[in-house]
Formats: sequence, structure tokens, C-alpha cells
Amino acid sequence: MVKIIVFLKRKHGISDAQFRDYSEAHARLVQKYIGHLLLDFKRLYIIRQRRYARLTLEDVPPVWSGIVEMYFADAASREQAFSIMDSPEVGPVIEADEKRFLDCSNITTLECDEMVTS
Repeated sequence: MVKIIVFLKRKHGISDAQFRDYSEAHARLVQKYIGHLLLDFKRLYIIRQRRYARLTLEDVPPVWSGIVEMYFADAASREQAFSIMDSPEVGPVIEADEKRFLDCSNITTLECDEMVTS
């Protein structure tokens, strides 16, 4: 299984509620194009960020507005999904939608090996 984690920051002037609404609409758009390749697709919205400092936790402004987790069966499925998302037909649609609510200069994507402890 391949797990992709994407850290998102909302565009300046977009509220938390607007970010969530736009993100959920964007998720439906993404699913329209690559949903058949996703094993799981999660969106997490940041409520609070805390920093551990000298045996205490202190609230700090969140660095990220949301996190997306996408799970693919294998690298081939991931590559197919990315190919679709980067295609001339789909890429501009996705990019235009992202520009409505995301600070596109602050998107970080990680590919991970996931270890689960039960």
C-alpha cells in the first residue's frame, strides 16, 4: 500500500469554515477523477496546534489548515492517479479549483510507508 500525505494551508482571507467547505467540494472533484484508484481518502482539519515546551504544552498558531491522506493499492495506482491529475484535461480544472481556497505556494506532499501497531 502507498500512502500520500498532503499538508495544506488555506488562502489568506478564507475562514476555517470556508476552508472546510471548499476542501470537501474539492475532495468530491478529486474523487470524480481518481476515486476508482483510491483505497481510502481522508481529510483532517486542524483545530489546534500545540508545542511541547519545558514539560508543558503551549498553544501556537497552526502552520497548516488541513491534512489529506490518500491510500493507493500500489505504486502503479499512485502513478496512474498522478498522471490523471496532471493531464491536460484534468490538471487545469484541479489547479483552478485549488486556487480558490489554497495557498498553493504552501502545499507539502509526502509519500510514506505506514506501520500500524494494533
